[in-house]
Amino acid sequence: SHGFECWRGNTIKKNAAVLDRAECAGTPLTDIGKGGSNSHCAGFPSEHYTAAFSGFTFPLGGWHREYVVEVAIASQVLVSGDCYDTTDARPLDESIMVTSVAACLSYASGSKYLATGCPQSHGFECWRGNTIKKNAAVLDRAECAGTPLTDIGKGGSNSHCAGFPSEHYTAAFSGFTFPLGGWHREYVVEVAIASQVLVSGDCYDTTDA
Repeated sequence: SHGFECWRGNTIKKNAAVLDRAECAGTPLTDIGKGGSNSHCAGFPSEHYTAAFSGFTFPLGGWHREYVVEVAIASQVLVSGDCYDTTDARPLDESIMVTSVAACLSYASGSKYLATGCPQSHGFECWRGNTIKKNAAVLDRAECAGTPLTDIGKGGSNSHCAGFPSEHYTAAFSGFTFPLGGWHREYVVEVAIASQVLVSGDCYDTTDA
């Protein structure tokens, strides 16, 4: 209730066992003790095992479950990425519809930037490109995660971009939550940074180490 542990170091001890990343985000899948529960590690605040920051959701761990990631990678992604108002200009040039962040990363491979936008019942837009158009205006990152704060049209709503699935404006991937954008709201991030953080970091069972 009063916070969460923050650890630091330069090496990972070899006898610390790796768990599924979901274990560090509030979903115990194995019984490593305490009947498989998180015991007194009851969340911060209560029952919350992730923390939102800069458009991403960071795993906070659990009872003897610690999420470990390289500082340089975590620092990069948590300050990178912007939400763009695309009513006057699309930030990037090419797009397809996808149903997962992994598919978007694959499509954008070889490009400098990727963007997500307009999540609908059948998927969401995935954009790619090497430059961001200068006349695309930057919005608060929350606008690309389901919280319209400004009226850029459609009465400030996300209109037909009603979420994928419905009312969901983020997608979970590798322990993180990725913004999917909205109506003329596209989340743009460097492909290299997104690729690094979305495949980096592990959840460790620390009962023996």
